Amino acid sequence: MTRAPQDDDSLDFLSRPPAPTSPTQSASREREDPLPQATIDKLMALRGVDGVWIEMDASGERTVVLHYSPPGVPGHLPASVDGMKTRIVGGEPIRPQ
Repeated sequence: MTRAPQDDDSLDFLSRPPAPTSPTQSASREREDPLPQATIDKLMALRGVDGVWIEMDASGERTVVLHYSPPGVPGHLPASVDGMKTRIVGGEPIRPQ
């Protein structure tokens, strides 16, 4: 049984078929402007950092994400990298699954 989407269904992704995406659009931009390997190496050498990647934030700006494992406030991590703001995530180690 299928029902017509309601206004309150706007966040219910199961109420309608998935929208097509274009992964080549974001992937091509990442290939054009990746972080230099030397920058990644410096960030990964910081105490507690065990992951570095770039994401687009809600406003479409590129943000360097630093995965920080130890609990607590990582005051020694940079607020920006290569002109991009940083976002700190984590609080527990990355483990293989």
